[in-house]
Amino acid sequence: MSILVIFLSSICVLLVGYMYFYVLPRPKIAAPTPIINSTKTPIITANYGENGTIFPTIALSISSPTPGNTAVPPTTTIAPQSGLSPEEFIRSYYSLINQRQYQTTFAMLSDSFKDRKHCCNPDGSYKFGPYEQWWDSVSEVTIISVDTRGWDNTSAKVVVMINYYMNDGRIVDSTHTFDLKSDPLMKSWLIE
Repeated sequence: MSILVIFLSSICVLLVGYMYFYVLPRPKIAAPTPIINSTKTPIITANYGENGTIFPTIALSISSPTPGNTAVPPTTTIAPQSGLSPEEFIRSYYSLINQRQYQTTFAMLSDSFKDRKHCCNPDGSYKFGPYEQWWDSVSEVTIISVDTRGWDNTSAKVVVMINYYMNDGRIVDSTHTFDLKSDPLMKSWLIE
């Protein structure tokens, strides 16, 4: 009888632990606060006493975060091109286009560019759909040349010769002149 009581009480402890660590809601962390990746893994073991009595034991293994092992909330955009020259920025932009990273490349456009080219949905947000549809019609972009025509701490002018390899088989040669502006908050350039 005492073995059954011990066994049932152990099961209750396991259930309470499970509910506490996995079922109950956790408080939300505010968006600007980095979330630290740590893992909580319950380890259930059985100890055997005299007469073959089973004593379940619960331990909680918590791995410590390592430097750089933090997650940024998905609402925060980190520009991958921080600290790049204007030429490197443009090359990064088209490389990300070829990788279909449209959310990232859309964030590389300034608000004034989006106001001119992608404005606006009824709710005031920018129209991402047409941007994505255009780039989905392009199989690949190849940069022929990038020429930086002027550059200081706040702005740059870049002339880019590119080939668009379209999904329908056409190859379109094009030359674009980009005005870039620095974004001190992101420590990056934006296409103006």
